[in-house]
Amino acid sequence: MSVADACYPVILRVVRPVHVLDDTLGAKWMTEAIRNRDSENPTSRLQRFHDLFKKRQAEASAEPETTEWYRYGSIGPRDIRLLRLKPGSKTDDIHITLTTHSVDDGHEYEALSYTWGDASQIHYIRCHEKLIQVTKNLFEALHHLRYTDRDRIIWIDAVCINQGDIVERGAQVQLMCDIYKRAKSVVVWLGEATNDSTTAINLMKKLHEVSLNATAQDWAKPISEKELKDIGLPEAYSTDWAAIEALYCRQWFRRIWIIQEISLARSAFVQCGEDGMPWPDFATAASYMYQRYFIRLVNVRIAHVLTPYQIMCRVQDNGGQEDLISLLFGSCRSFATNAIDHVYGLLGLASDKVLIPDYAISVQDAYRKLANAMLLKSSYILNLVGDPFWNNIEGLSSWVPDFSSHQRANPFLYLGGGQTSESFFACRDPTFIPRFSPDGKTLWLRGVMLDKVRRTGKRFTTRKNYSNLTRVFMNHRLGEVSNIIMAQLLRVWEQIVLDLKCYPTGEDVESVCHSIMVAGEDVTPKGIAGATMAELYALFRGRYLRLPGETTKESRFTTEETRVNAFIYYQFVYRVAYGRRLFSTKKGYAGLGPNSTKAGDCVVLLNGGRTAYILRPRSKKEPVTYQFLGEAYVHGVMNGEGFALGLESKEFTIL
Repeated sequence: MSVADACYPVILRVVRPVHVLDDTLGAKWMTEAIRNRDSENPTSRLQRFHDLFKKRQAEASAEPETTEWYRYGSIGPRDIRLLRLKPGSKTDDIHITLTTHSVDDGHEYEALSYTWGDASQIHYIRCHEKLIQVTKNLFEALHHLRYTDRDRIIWIDAVCINQGDIVERGAQVQLMCDIYKRAKSVVVWLGEATNDSTTAINLMKKLHEVSLNATAQDWAKPISEKELKDIGLPEAYSTDWAAIEALYCRQWFRRIWIIQEISLARSAFVQCGEDGMPWPDFATAASYMYQRYFIRLVNVRIAHVLTPYQIMCRVQDNGGQEDLISLLFGSCRSFATNAIDHVYGLLGLASDKVLIPDYAISVQDAYRKLANAMLLKSSYILNLVGDPFWNNIEGLSSWVPDFSSHQRANPFLYLGGGQTSESFFACRDPTFIPRFSPDGKTLWLRGVMLDKVRRTGKRFTTRKNYSNLTRVFMNHRLGEVSNIIMAQLLRVWEQIVLDLKCYPTGEDVESVCHSIMVAGEDVTPKGIAGATMAELYALFRGRYLRLPGETTKESRFTTEETRVNAFIYYQFVYRVAYGRRLFSTKKGYAGLGPNSTKAGDCVVLLNGGRTAYILRPRSKKEPVTYQFLGEAYVHGVMNGEGFALGLESKEFTIL
């Protein structure tokens, strides 16, 4: 639930179609009692919307001659409805018609990519002079999208699919791939204009222009404040950058369905109010900002904006599809109002068809079926199990990812952000043989018990301060307070590793500490000759972990190089450590584990597993069963070394 949602009082809202409708409809139809809004989550409001839609369809079927509600007819397995948006001025009521066509008949149409928004904010449109309920966001979009002098043919899910028919919804989801692939264009609706949205769109156009003129060498180096000025962009402290940040914060960029809609589009156009630009230009501008580390200078978060673009590029390179596990990793920070759509929203792009959309089953069953199917292919899905601290869905087995939970930690297999990583092979033998109980809820896996957790540091963030600290940590310019908080936390982590005195691999503990902070990734800059991890860590520590009153030693790098390289290391630390907890073990290993890791938890290596994992014994009595907490990075065992220690193989029962 958003902050705005949480602030609404308990109200009785009267919702009417725009302008005048026949008063004989009466309060029975025109008053929507939306009570206790502040206690309902978006999923509940969406369910109420669907229930109301279904109720009105039943009434329309029972009284077809007298009802005010549009009645949907049945359609064939390859049929779709197309919306014909009638012309009108901005103040006219919305009038449409619906016609049925085969998705294969080559009929010309556009498709809309948008967010439903708050499903409790209901408006009405006229379809064949009958009423259909829609959300406020779609209602506003239709007013902007219609022409004044001619019809416009669009496919829009909320209207072209009978939202009161759960079977039809599942069947139409299976056609989404064809629907967006065959549309002549996709219209991306970001929402109504705001005071700064025009500024944002204009600046994105300027960034696209700058990116086209940039050389390959330009793209490869972080932008400087001087260069911002030289190429005609606003200075770092300009409010124009805040306008882009506000635009990027719009819900559309986090929506799970956009990945499919954008990836399959022949062409796409981004529209915000009356302003807009082609999607490829928009994505190129965002990519330019990301590649050149604009975030070092301006407070604009970019990575989530590029998710659909990165997947789109891979899908196009792979002939229109992508393996499901890569899609799941790539979308782990996306949102869906209906929790089940975190899975169903990706199936149209997936090359491996392991699940058929079915809105009649529970979210728990859908997630479990997917996890079961994916585990029969590889262990990768285990690295998507987020810390139980963040779970939204009750009743899931601990080894089943809660796809509805916004991952607070970047999966170790997806640290690069573009595709699944090949960095870790904790078990060199890829053979992975899971066993399941008859009900599919219990999982048995073989592996070895590497060690038990002895000591942990504080988690990198907490549920209470997550949203605020994200904004603070992502830009050091927002204040010294953020540096002090992070410095204190990471210095405790540092001390936990240094207290080990020696390390099982024989490495000195200082170099182990440097590696753990970035999960063993090589972050040495390509353009700086002779830079070592120790030097980079010293730069990072001096700039970001310095406490008030402390001074730093002079670097052999230039001032600009110092800032750039410290920031690069900082970005890797943030990407790896955020949402995790550092731990050390009884045998002297150290690493990064899930947020909930505590002393006594088991560090295990699984046959066929890519990383280490943390299990928590549920009881001390035999047979011991375990709770799966999540993936872990343990320095010195991430490339098969742990299986060479001669540890006893055992089977773990995971509930």
